[in-house]
Amino acid sequence: MKELFLRILEWLSNRIIWISFVLIVLFAVIFVSLYRIQIINQSHYEEMALEQQTDQTVLTVRPVQERGLIYDRTGRVLAANEESLTLYYVPEAYNENLADALVSVSRILKQYGIPFSYDQDFPLIYSKEKGFRYQYAFDETVNEINHLNFLAEVYDTSRDDLSLEQRRTNAADAFSVLYRDTFGLPEEASLEERIELWSVRYAIFSGRFSPEEPVRIARGIPEEMMVRVLERPELFRGFVVRSEYERVYPEGSLFAHVVGYVGRISEDELSGWSLDGESYAPDAIVGKTGIELAYENELAKGENVYLTIDVQMQQQAYDALEKQIRNLLVAKITGVPSENGETYTVTDVFSSLVRNRVLKDSMRSSGLPMMEQYLETAREASGDWLEELEENVLSNVPVKDYSPTLKAIYDLMITVMRDEKRLSYQYQQDEDFYVPYAAGEKGAYDLFSHALSHVYIPSDAYGLTESQSQEEQIKAILSYEIRELQSSEAYQLLAEQRMIQDGWFSQIDMLLLFYEQGILSSDDGSETALREGELTVQDLLIQKIREGALSPQQIDLDPCSGSAVISDPFSGEVLAMVSYPTFDPMRFMQDNEYYNDIVLDLTGPLSFRAVYEARAIGSTYKMCTAITALELGNIDENTKIMDNYAF
Repeated sequence: MKELFLRILEWLSNRIIWISFVLIVLFAVIFVSLYRIQIINQSHYEEMALEQQTDQTVLTVRPVQERGLIYDRTGRVLAANEESLTLYYVPEAYNENLADALVSVSRILKQYGIPFSYDQDFPLIYSKEKGFRYQYAFDETVNEINHLNFLAEVYDTSRDDLSLEQRRTNAADAFSVLYRDTFGLPEEASLEERIELWSVRYAIFSGRFSPEEPVRIARGIPEEMMVRVLERPELFRGFVVRSEYERVYPEGSLFAHVVGYVGRISEDELSGWSLDGESYAPDAIVGKTGIELAYENELAKGENVYLTIDVQMQQQAYDALEKQIRNLLVAKITGVPSENGETYTVTDVFSSLVRNRVLKDSMRSSGLPMMEQYLETAREASGDWLEELEENVLSNVPVKDYSPTLKAIYDLMITVMRDEKRLSYQYQQDEDFYVPYAAGEKGAYDLFSHALSHVYIPSDAYGLTESQSQEEQIKAILSYEIRELQSSEAYQLLAEQRMIQDGWFSQIDMLLLFYEQGILSSDDGSETALREGELTVQDLLIQKIREGALSPQQIDLDPCSGSAVISDPFSGEVLAMVSYPTFDPMRFMQDNEYYNDIVLDLTGPLSFRAVYEARAIGSTYKMCTAITALELGNIDENTKIMDNYAF
């Protein structure tokens, strides 16, 4: 026993043993600490580390409280939340390498197929056909204050200190000055890349008056991109990656009107709304329409909302409504022209498709053969018509003798002159002149002469002088207005419609154009059948409408809209409530091009027709008489009544 004790003492006195023991304990402590930091409390320490980057290079913010969900009566989700990463830039951080950083961000986003995404109205727009031009709200003739304020930004001066030359800056030059001189962006980039970089840089530039508020750059970025940004704080100073809840609508357009959609809080809402006595944050996301707006307080506090509507019944009601509208439209495409819209020709359909902007700007710049032929024909036709209009005005041809096309173009010109205050409405008060003019017995020359003599036309709008004769003044006015028409989108669309109506572009070529641009698919062999004469244009057009390849919404001929409501007769609960046409709320919130398409759509897809459109109640009463007849045994479920009366 003594010998064993001595051996233990000898072993314990060995320094190597003690060192080994200490090392084991130390490694155990380190292992436990690392496990606690990296596994148990990973998210806590990660957030602390990121928050301690006080130089505001890159910051990750955890999500705010989730918005409440919206369900149908069976518990199916109609509005949900998805967590995603959003890239922002905080202007107050000041990144002296911002131009280089944006170029890098652009390249990274392209690698992941993610577009820039920003909340901003841009003063400039671009198209291949027209180049750079001022957005409507920033056009000098529409809003001179907005226009001059923007030019003051361009030249870094005040509105009052703009020189005459600066005030006359065209859109292309304004873009160039901002891009090159103000923003210092790379000249070697392609035009498309320059426009993209300018747009995001202008969005940041516009946030300079509230530098603490982040400017959104891109939505839905992957974690890999966040890591790439975090790894280079010296380049990406001021860039913020936020983990946010994004509102999603699983049923898409089916519930667009009922559920509504959300958006960033406006200035008016920010000043007038509160939540339990507390003000909303400046970047809060709030309900804009539908249930999202009606139950804003409950949803903002995370409370869920349950509707009486049933998803399946909603879908059935929508399908039945759309099918009925489609069938009614098809029945009116007889090929027989009518002035009251009782019947339509193929030409009427194509003309209306053009009027409703089915051929978008991106398609017009495609450079494909049929589109090039279409645009060249439109340019030729519109040029001829403007020459004819000029001749008719100067020859004082009575308006009643104008061709339908020329009358439509002339009416557009006069409408623009009145809207832009280059022609006062007062001429309509002069009965001795206006009555024969309205009857078409006088010409445009008569109108201009009368307006000039009564000062209904402002001379400074056209640079007119007293030394000019009346004929010279009228020629100057006409020359100015024709130039305005040539650069007008409204005239472009009108000219294309009239080109189709007057047969400048054939019906078969119009269908082939739709195939070329991907509006119609040729996978079913229909394009081949058309080319080989197996299908007529009218038959193929009707076929595509029946299939849903062309919708009443796109065609915009009566009927192109409708609504339906189904309710429980005993409880009064609404089981389905649909409006046609509708829209995709997700795309409407995120896709600027889609947003513009919906806003400009002539069929009014944003209108909640089931609620806000006034209709006569006559047809509702038919159910009462039908139920009574069934109860009395006068009819059964198979009885058909032929009603030959029309109202």
